[in-house]
Amino acid sequence: MESKPALSVIVILVGALGFLACALTPWLWWPFLLSIAFLGYELLTGRIDLALKGIHQGVDQLTPTDSTKAIELEPKNAENYTSRGAAYQESHRNELAISYFNRGVVHYQLEQYEKAITACTIAIELDPKYATASRLKGECHYQLEQYETAITDYNQAIKLDPIDAPTYIGRGKAYAELEQYETAMIDYNKAIELDPKGVIAYMTRGRAYANLEQYEKAITDYNQAIDLHPKDATAYISRGKAYANLEHYEKAITDYNQAIDLHPEEPEAYFLRGNAFLKFGKMEEADESWVMAEMLEGED
Repeated sequence: MESKPALSVIVILVGALGFLACALTPWLWWPFLLSIAFLGYELLTGRIDLALKGIHQGVDQLTPTDSTKAIELEPKNAENYTSRGAAYQESHRNELAISYFNRGVVHYQLEQYEKAITACTIAIELDPKYATASRLKGECHYQLEQYETAITDYNQAIKLDPIDAPTYIGRGKAYAELEQYETAMIDYNKAIELDPKGVIAYMTRGRAYANLEQYEKAITDYNQAIDLHPKDATAYISRGKAYANLEHYEKAITDYNQAIDLHPEEPEAYFLRGNAFLKFGKMEEADESWVMAEMLEGED
């Protein structure tokens, strides 16, 4: 925004040019004097500063503080009071939207997905540009296995915030559930582009490759996920499955062992290790793993 000294220079320059023009064309004197008087009044009252601020921010984006400043400068201008009222109302609507979104988050964590959807819907009605609320709606519909509706929600979230990696992951997972793995891959690729260190994106893309029976590519993604988060037992289990599908049973067993070390109460790793031992010709070890898996499942 220009400062008042800068505007003063402008007034002087305009005055000099206007004086020269009036000297050459005498009938311009009265319009010139009126224009200078008006510009001087605007400068003194500070309304030019407000006008410039309004141009940059837009009337709808003026804060209550901006409108209060305008009222101080022009206490008899009714439009300033209207602007402040609109600013307070918009601020209140945003606060309500955040409150309903937070309520939706709590319902989601409690697995009350229908209630979470209702809360997010109200938040979006209050703030139609609330991208995170649209994403949470998508995640709730995904949990309810309403994958097409989830995709619609994710589409809206991406429209509002096209650089949010988790939204692309969510939509990719919904496409994967509909067995549209190639389309899911596009979303996972975009998520990795936006967040190259995001473990979930590599895991989900790895699963998509595995579903397409592209196990080598799946292993590459699982490797990346393990490099980023070496204590994630799920990544070792997933990579072990890929190795088993390639009949690399020894490598698969190594991964299952690592998963068991990290999460010894996970029955899946024992069950899969038993299968790999069987394929590897180690019957006794296979039986021991299966027994352990059954025991842990019984405890659940």
